[in-house]
Amino acid sequence: MIVMTTKDVNLVMFLLIIPFSALPAITVEDHLFTSCSNNTSNYTLNSPFESNLKLLLENLPSITSLTGFNYTSFGEPPAKVYGQALCRGDVNSSSCQACVEKASQEIFEDCRNYTDAIIWYELCQVHYSFQNMTSLYVYTGKYPDRDFQEKFLSDPKHFSDVLIYLMTNLLTEAAVNPSEQMFATGSIKFRSETVYGHAQCTRDIIPDDCQTCLKTALAELKGCCSSRQGGIIVSRNCDVRFELYKYYNASSYLLTYPNPKGSNWKIGMVALAACAPVVVIVIVIGSCIACLLKERGQQRGVERSHLALLQELACPRGVTMTDEDAERRALLDWETCYTIASGIARGLLYLHEDSRLRIIHRDLKPSNVLLDHEMVAKISDFGMARIFCENQNKANTRRVVGTFTSYARNSGYMAPEYAMGGLFSVKSDVFSFGVILLEMASGKRSSGFYLSEHGQTLLAYAWRLWNEGREMELVDPSLMDRSQTEGIVRCIHVGLLCVQEDPADRPTMSFVVLALGSDPIALPQPKQPAFSLGKMVPIYKSSPTDPSVNQMTVSGIAPR
Repeated sequence: MIVMTTKDVNLVMFLLIIPFSALPAITVEDHLFTSCSNNTSNYTLNSPFESNLKLLLENLPSITSLTGFNYTSFGEPPAKVYGQALCRGDVNSSSCQACVEKASQEIFEDCRNYTDAIIWYELCQVHYSFQNMTSLYVYTGKYPDRDFQEKFLSDPKHFSDVLIYLMTNLLTEAAVNPSEQMFATGSIKFRSETVYGHAQCTRDIIPDDCQTCLKTALAELKGCCSSRQGGIIVSRNCDVRFELYKYYNASSYLLTYPNPKGSNWKIGMVALAACAPVVVIVIVIGSCIACLLKERGQQRGVERSHLALLQELACPRGVTMTDEDAERRALLDWETCYTIASGIARGLLYLHEDSRLRIIHRDLKPSNVLLDHEMVAKISDFGMARIFCENQNKANTRRVVGTFTSYARNSGYMAPEYAMGGLFSVKSDVFSFGVILLEMASGKRSSGFYLSEHGQTLLAYAWRLWNEGREMELVDPSLMDRSQTEGIVRCIHVGLLCVQEDPADRPTMSFVVLALGSDPIALPQPKQPAFSLGKMVPIYKSSPTDPSVNQMTVSGIAPR
């Protein structure tokens, strides 16, 4: 039996490494560690605290056996005692009760007079304290000697990679799947052996804290045991373990480690996995739109985005709008446009931050936004999308593809750093979203802005009106609604923030979604947008035969 004390009031994390060849079948008697905290005030014998502690430890086994986890308390301050017990997720009710009962008896004897203590067994752990510890996450560590452990002499590097791959998958499963009670088991093949493992958290902490605890434990497991034949990390809030035999009773799935030599195959599978759901979504949404159009008697060869329809109805001055156009455009009031913009923003937020693999779309434009019959936006056409590795923030490409024309006329939807230098990041998509937002508010296409005779882009025009306090002049008259003025101005404000020239000044999509939400937040003042230099070009009246107004010709270069 090992009894340890710690100077940490919230208790410590311990590591136990057990040789594969020496480990017998698990029983209730398999005690790991006991920690008695010696930096807290001790209780006296026969005191109210001791009486409450006895009551707690007597009742803990039976109530814990019902669900495998329990947190309870006995008494009133200052003699109140808090207790917590956790059984391994695969243990049945009777084994759980027997383990907690044995642990409760031993911790009472070994840590007499201590007001804070914890004990670990193979199948359970018991913790009592003078302070409330529910939902409190603490992880610290101390390690015993590990030199006696048997190591893998054959390809330890590959074994370490296989082990970490298994445990990382178990970590995710335990932390994000609450239906499994924060417990996950699994196995993976390593040559002729099978590696078994599990990950578990106490159920009083939130999933984020569970994931943090397991990540820390996994890092310790990698440092101490990744080249050995078995190991276990135990802490107050979580534990991880692996062996070369099946030590648990739960059913588990068998993982397959990716072929380290097949990097191209892995990339292809990642791309396929990312694209397949998108293709299915596009097919389903396309089918729904086709059915709606058929019911309305509108037979069309290609289903177009409702957002593209908004742009098509932005007729230049001098062009007559037909009754059919007016009727269709009436469907797109400001509330609908605002809903569409919010949907696009949430879609980009998922690609940038919530998706397991960060995805940069690189070709966001109205024609790549699909809407269902309820005007819910779905981003489509991922042909130019790029998948980013973990912790990768930006990349460079030699092949610049997207919607862009000479900025003497317009900027299209491509960010300047991408159009000119091939550098793209999440801020490139933010720029494209900002252009779309300004187009929706103004009812004007960026690709055919009506003030091109003044050398102004849509972005430059919006920027000038904003600086002059005349931003409402930018708004499409058909969208004007006094009750919606604040929301329209906020959209213009957010759009100008998104199209700022310096990518570092542009907000993230999480900020954009928050800014477009129902609760208003303070927004910074936008800086000069990209592609706005054209507004400084003076206009001179000259004869029609003059090739240039200033005896020189400037050509705008458009990438393919």
